[in-house]
Amino acid sequence: MNDIGLIQVVLFFVGLFIVFLIMREVNLWYFKINYKIELQEETNRLLKQLVEDGKKPQSPISLTNSLSEDNTNVNDPEVLNTILERLNTFKIDK
Repeated sequence: MNDIGLIQVVLFFVGLFIVFLIMREVNLWYFKINYKIELQEETNRLLKQLVEDGKKPQSPISLTNSLSEDNTNVNDPEVLNTILERLNTFKIDK
């Protein structure tokens, strides 16, 4: 009566495996890991689409093209107007 048979050992491990799978799903749901993976996959898809379309992110405004450090005096109204005009023409895509 105290002998544990092979069938009971196999059933124990199958039950343990089922409990593990249920607890794994609860853990993934609780910490929203599945949702985070979906968001990462969407981000990867959008990045691949950007690469395939050949679009590059816009680079920050470079004021050094026409203004050097020597003549970038914001107290000078002409330099300040030039900087403001370039900032106003810079478009940010949302």
